[in-house]
Amino acid sequence: MRNHIKIEQQLKLHIECVQDKLDENEKTFANQAKEDNEKEKVVRAAQGKLKDLIKAAEAKAKSFENQVAAKTQAEDKLYKRIA
Repeated sequence: MRNHIKIEQQLKLHIECVQDKLDENEKTFANQAKEDNEKEKVVRAAQGKLKDLIKAAEAKAKSFENQVAAKTQAEDKLYKRIA
């Protein structure tokens, strides 16, 4: 009978230990999920900023292309007058 009680107590201790580990893992998982969500928000914000920067750079490049084209046309007109 004593052996049975001893085994029962050991099982209870083991169950408590496993439950504590499970609780700790669940807490760690929840914290990791929260951190991942925060990191995802930061990444999405950075992506938005990068998209805006890309659009601005493309617009600036287009403006430079237009300026180059206008200067090229002006040079062509000038060369035609000289010639």
